[in-house]
Amino acid sequence: MKNRSFLSLSSLAVILAAVFAMACKKNFDEPETVTNPGVTANTTIKQLKQLYTTASGEMKLITDDIIIRGIVVGNDRTGNIYKSIYIQDSTAGIQIDIDATGLYNIFPVGREVFVLAKGLYVANNAAMVKLATRVVENGTPSAAGIRGIYLDSYIKRGSLNNPVVPKVVTISQLNNDYQAMLIQLNGFEVDPADLNKTFADTSVNKSSTNINIENCSGQGIIVRTSGYASFAGQKVPQGNGNVTAIYTVFNSTKQLIIRDTTDMPLNGPRCGSGPTTLMNISDVRALFTGTPTTVPAGKRITGIVISDRSAKNIVDQNAVIQQGNNQAGIVVRFSSAHSLNLGDSVDINVSGGTLEEFSGLLQVGASTNGITVVSTGKSITPRVATIAQVNTNLEAWESTLVKVNDVTVTGGTSGNWGGNTTWNDGTGTITGFTRTGTSGATFQNTPYPTGTISSLTGIVGQFNTTKQLSLRNLSDVGTGSSGGTTLLDQNFAGVTNNADLAITGWQNIAEVGGVKFKGGTFSGESFTKITAFSSAQDVVTSWLITPAINLNGTTNEVLTFKTIDGYDNGATLKVYYS
Repeated sequence: MKNRSFLSLSSLAVILAAVFAMACKKNFDEPETVTNPGVTANTTIKQLKQLYTTASGEMKLITDDIIIRGIVVGNDRTGNIYKSIYIQDSTAGIQIDIDATGLYNIFPVGREVFVLAKGLYVANNAAMVKLATRVVENGTPSAAGIRGIYLDSYIKRGSLNNPVVPKVVTISQLNNDYQAMLIQLNGFEVDPADLNKTFADTSVNKSSTNINIENCSGQGIIVRTSGYASFAGQKVPQGNGNVTAIYTVFNSTKQLIIRDTTDMPLNGPRCGSGPTTLMNISDVRALFTGTPTTVPAGKRITGIVISDRSAKNIVDQNAVIQQGNNQAGIVVRFSSAHSLNLGDSVDINVSGGTLEEFSGLLQVGASTNGITVVSTGKSITPRVATIAQVNTNLEAWESTLVKVNDVTVTGGTSGNWGGNTTWNDGTGTITGFTRTGTSGATFQNTPYPTGTISSLTGIVGQFNTTKQLSLRNLSDVGTGSSGGTTLLDQNFAGVTNNADLAITGWQNIAEVGGVKFKGGTFSGESFTKITAFSSAQDVVTSWLITPAINLNGTTNEVLTFKTIDGYDNGATLKVYYS
């Protein structure tokens, strides 16, 4: 009896195996017969994702009679995609897990499919959303591919050879709306550190490998390739070009999957290589027509830096370049923090850089490797204009220097420059913007003058729909206030370099150590200075005291001063008032 039972079970197993084999053969190997599947989509892929939102690791059963339609954009033809296909419609894309191989035979790229989603699960695997079935192993549920014998119940095949056009995007645009979609990134190349690598590990381990690619602006993303891909052992391309890929994520990491090497034909000149031709900043700006674009290869711009990184009223990666007096300017966003100073004359390679708006402000990407400082100490004469003229010409004057006369300032933070202030010259108002916080402008906590300020100079900009001017530093604030009284103004003009400072009414006291303040001159500037160097004193305490100032007849007094220090032990200059 045991033998008979054993034989019966074996026969049954053989019969089931044969049935399963025939089912697989029918689904994957028979010649294509394209027929109308007789179903109609009633939901877009985007709507499906919105109806069944999931958190990472979560699965939701689809209980509605939902039918989606999509075009296949990725399959397992080269082995870089395993037991999955990717489909998309005009609204979104989605990954579908299928427990079978050779899927490219029945789901070639360009095939129309209809998915009868009821009974499937929307699963979130490390922030990547997909369609799958559910299995439970050792009491733990997990996502699994649709078994081959059930495939026809869930996925109906439609027409072939539908056009698949990748969506051209920039790195900054990539978000979860593009998951599982075929996208195109223009002007990218393999990071120099990865140029000697192959796409993936072809050793016995066959590990998946990340290759970093970046554009000429230094914006980068990962290309992830399986060690089982047919092209895993090929060396990565060495040039620059456009990348077509399926966009995926792993938690917060953005990554691309290419279907084969034709998706990554990087054969053009690399960023910064080859001859370049000069392009006017105004012509660069004209390339932008409302959507992100790429500056043609072999282009560079020249101009004067009008932003002041040392005063920190601009982010470390940005610099504002103006080509000349009353000429065009633009924000250049570098791949990393730059070292350009106010007044540097620069030549910048913007070849392949991304030209796009950030909160309404146009900027062009560039690598810090493409910077050439031609000379230093240059200046742009600001355009003198009314606030009404600035508001009218803001787009044309964006990222250029403007001077406005006879201005009153209100708002801000506690009467300081920090945050948004309102500037008024009688012809109109505009927002004055100063960065705040730990990385904000060095003058954010400095009070602005009351009354009518003789002039304010700033860089023209905008934040979304808000028109604004931004000071570079406090030198942009006109001296004195035409609506008030100057009680004391000392610029140390006429002092003798390295001689003890002697100004009528001022006290120069060496309390400890015998070191007094001295006069100083450099490059046409006059100042006072003090140093304990070469004094042979362990402790030096010195005082420079102004004449007495009568404040009985004034209100809202403001004290401003400038200092610079170097080679100090932390005991820098302090100002006391009594």
